Amino acid sequence: MPTHIKRFTLLASLCWPLASFAQQLQTLTVEKIMRDPKWIGTSPDNIFWGVDGQTVYFNWNPAKAPADSLHAITLSQRKPVKTAATDRAHIQALQSGELNTARTRLVYNWQGDIWLRDLESGKDTRITQTNDLETGAEFGFHDTRVLYRRDRNIYSWDPATGTTEQMTDFVMGAKPAKRGDTSGEQDKQLKNQQQELFEVLRQKKAKSDAATAFNESLPKPKSLRALYLDDRSLNDARMSPDGRFVVYRVFRRIWPAARRSPTS
Repeated sequence: MPTHIKRFTLLASLCWPLASFAQQLQTLTVEKIMRDPKWIGTSPDNIFWGVDGQTVYFNWNPAKAPADSLHAITLSQRKPVKTAATDRAHIQALQSGELNTARTRLVYNWQGDIWLRDLESGKDTRITQTNDLETGAEFGFHDTRVLYRRDRNIYSWDPATGTTEQMTDFVMGAKPAKRGDTSGEQDKQLKNQQQELFEVLRQKKAKSDAATAFNESLPKPKSLRALYLDDRSLNDARMSPDGRFVVYRVFRRIWPAARRSPTS
């Protein structure tokens, strides 16, 4: 067989599979691709940095499981690692936290309590540990305190002293009406009568007056102004950055009038 015929036969034998493959590609449609998108593989999604600035988190499903899992890589370890299921809620809680202006501390809500993280050391400080639900963790008083909410009211925690202070006093219902109180006048008359009859009571009264005067000389505890909500419900409450003012929003639920049933 001549040499040129042999080359043509070899070229034809090589091109035939390619032609057949090309015919298969021509029959591949978008509808066929969308029927089973797994053939294109999986790609990372919802990529975000961790609060430590060293870890990158992302959702990924290389095993083609029913749902994606949270994976992580670090600057030193580039191989993706699947995070533990018990750690994922804590990672999300940190992502929802609030940074101070200097970006050195992070305050966040975790399992109903308030936590403070020092970003340089990674140390967590538990601010509250109660059966009540504390929410709305944020910095206040120009980043010198941590503010949070418990049962409608705002509380502050001072990292320097560890002191917790209630900042608001929202009260359900209306302000009670003032009533005249005559018990003090009656007690006074009774004491006057007893002083005339018993010398012993005079001496006790003198001691009692001395004790009362001493107690009145002591510093009075700071009292909060009660904010009565009447028939309204509290929607939100915020403190100004300097801690001097409270802004809150209330709403009143209005029930629609009952529809009258048609009469026969």
